[in-house]
Amino acid sequence: MKFQELGTSKIVVSRLAYGCLKLCDFPPGDRTSSETIKNGVCLVEAAMDAGYTFFDHANNYGNGACEMIFGKALQAHPGWRERMVIATKCGCRPAGQPLPTHLYRYDSSYDPCLSG
Repeated sequence: MKFQELGTSKIVVSRLAYGCLKLCDFPPGDRTSSETIKNGVCLVEAAMDAGYTFFDHANNYGNGACEMIFGKALQAHPGWRERMVIATKCGCRPAGQPLPTHLYRYDSSYDPCLSG
């Protein structure tokens, strides 16, 4: 794995980011089953073994299940957190939330309930 500084910072990350979208069964399955969690933790372990230090998340990955599984991996390997950078996106909303008139989109407004 090759590494580089992140932007103009002095933070060094793997040149490839590991996308955490597929840490749980997606499309929907039982995202919180012990088997799904175990498999997701194994995926994070394999990524770390391969040299990934940069992990990509979003609040809509598995409706939060992917982040929960990633948290289980960190619980099992507490020393990892100091070795990785976690990037995330927020404001990802499904259609009709928070209001029925809102379309599926990314919302970076200060108050997503007020934006149209």
